Amino acid sequence: MQYKAVTVCQPWASLIACGAKRFETRGWKTNYRGPIFIHTGNASPESVIHERETQIAMYNALKPFFYPDKMANWSDIEWACPLGGIVAVANLVDVWQTDIVWPHNLVTLKNKNKTSFDIRPPETLFGDYSLGRYAFELADVVAFPHIIPCPGKLNLWNCSSVIQKAYDESPEARGLLQNIF
Repeated sequence: MQYKAVTVCQPWASLIACGAKRFETRGWKTNYRGPIFIHTGNASPESVIHERETQIAMYNALKPFFYPDKMANWSDIEWACPLGGIVAVANLVDVWQTDIVWPHNLVTLKNKNKTSFDIRPPETLFGDYSLGRYAFELADVVAFPHIIPCPGKLNLWNCSSVIQKAYDESPEARGLLQNIF
């Protein structure tokens, strides 16, 4: 089986891994549906988020996921979030497009069947929901207890060799992957 991955900057990758972020937003769509591994890039998370409301929402979502003593305040996010590897696997179940952006961070999404629904904060604070962008709906997320180090790529990419290596070298990864697939 060919395994797919998507590289997501931190802290968004950890927000997916802990179940606080249900949608990953992109400027492109995909027809792929199925298992998708969540890879985190190497960019420092603290340097990319400047809005205080977003920082507070992210901090509140991530603090229980990491040991509480690891995140005493927002500046701790930089070293609490793992970088440069696969942190979770999810099921990519649908791709939605931003249809309407309402006041107060309320967003209406629609899919190719013209089904629509609204999402609101904190979810809308965790992505770029500008008009015309796409939201990849993720379900059944399983966070890995340890990062699987590997370089990432743009768009969806094949991570089969990385997953196979982790499966072969780590009994812990083998047990987790067997339970997923």
